[in-house]
Amino acid sequence: MKIEEYITIKHLNNEKDLSKLELGQGCIFDKEDVRSAFYHNGKPMRYLAYIEFSSKKERGNHYHKEKEENICVIKGKLKAKYWLPTAPQEIYEVDLNAGDVVNIKSGCAHSYLADNFAIAVEFSPNNYKNNDTFKV
Repeated sequence: MKIEEYITIKHLNNEKDLSKLELGQGCIFDKEDVRSAFYHNGKPMRYLAYIEFSSKKERGNHYHKEKEENICVIKGKLKAKYWLPTAPQEIYEVDLNAGDVVNIKSGCAHSYLADNFAIAVEFSPNNYKNNDTFKV
């Protein structure tokens, strides 16, 4: 498989329409100085993490053999890199913005870098297992 087959990126709408949640769509919007994001992909959620990205500090550089990850950028921008550990020279790079939701299949290495402060939520249908994170 090519690296692009391990990654799916969706962008949430900027208007609140919660009826679209059942369709696997969602929304992100600001109202009264509060940023809200709604998304549902139809899968159960067994793991949830809130992540703050400091300016110019790369996070990630790992992959999971079992865990499927989803990352939803809530605030800011991230430079994302995805690659297969068996082919580290073939890197798929993409800029992620607030409202982008990325699904990362197991076996795909990933890292994120914020130019400025950024916030994301990570969620997974898999339980967290400490021995399923492999640094690259």
